[in-house]
Amino acid sequence: MANINQCLRKSGLVILDAHVQPLDILLTARHLHKNFQVKINMAIVGYAFHIPIMKQVVNWFGRTYKINFLPVYRKEELAPKDLALKFFCSFYPKEIDLETRRQANKKFIQTATTLCQKPGEVIIIAPYGSTVLFGKSIKNGVKKILLQNSLYLTSITRWHFPRMGFKTHFGKISYLKQNFNWEKIETKIQQDFASLPLPLWLQIIKSRLFRPKAWLKIPNSSR
Repeated sequence: MANINQCLRKSGLVILDAHVQPLDILLTARHLHKNFQVKINMAIVGYAFHIPIMKQVVNWFGRTYKINFLPVYRKEELAPKDLALKFFCSFYPKEIDLETRRQANKKFIQTATTLCQKPGEVIIIAPYGSTVLFGKSIKNGVKKILLQNSLYLTSITRWHFPRMGFKTHFGKISYLKQNFNWEKIETKIQQDFASLPLPLWLQIIKSRLFRPKAWLKIPNSSR
């Protein structure tokens, strides 16, 4: 915690959350609100503002934990093939066309790039875009933000059995060198997720014996 507080006195911070379950990234934001004096900005899928149940959940978290939600639109939404994604996208009103979504994504990158340089500002991003896509490919917009000398760390929120409550685990604060190409960024972020300081029981679950989806693409050899 000390390192995070020290960092936020001088700069903003990008938090790359594993987001392996639907609500866990919101619980990461809740942890930050309760433990740090920060302004929380979170990228969130655009349809969360239009699906009634999701909208209620998002609005409640926003009001309760002072979260500034920034809508983003995944490339997969432009021509959805997955049945669930087709269903979610069907809630978009007609005025939110493809060009509107593209412009919103550009605005998010610009806003996030600015905020992550300001002291006390936190930007929370699911770097793979969703729970389903964890570990497959870092979104290009996220890479662009990280390559602007942005400080970042990885995080994951999981149920903590000894305390009977959710606990958020943070990695080390880091940054990407300007000469990193796309492939190097993928490798570095995977290593950062693999190196999260987890308790023993989660380390066991993370082993080759169980292989839950949170770690499918994170090689154990990178530790």
